[in-house]
Amino acid sequence: MGTTLPRLNVVLEGPLFDELRRAARRDGLSASAKARDLIREALEIQEDAYFARVAERRIGSARGR
Repeated sequence: MGTTLPRLNVVLEGPLFDELRRAARRDGLSASAKARDLIREALEIQEDAYFARVAERRIGSARGR
């Protein structure tokens, strides 16, 4: 039985792959699930940084009025 979820193939350097496997094992996850969680976390951090920049620009604009 297949899945309808999109797939992504990623090539990792050996040390990065080993670290991912260790982190997955430590957390009781598959390497795939750990990679998914780390990607999600990285995207959330980038989104937070973007909105922080937007807020700083708005604060700067409001002060300059």
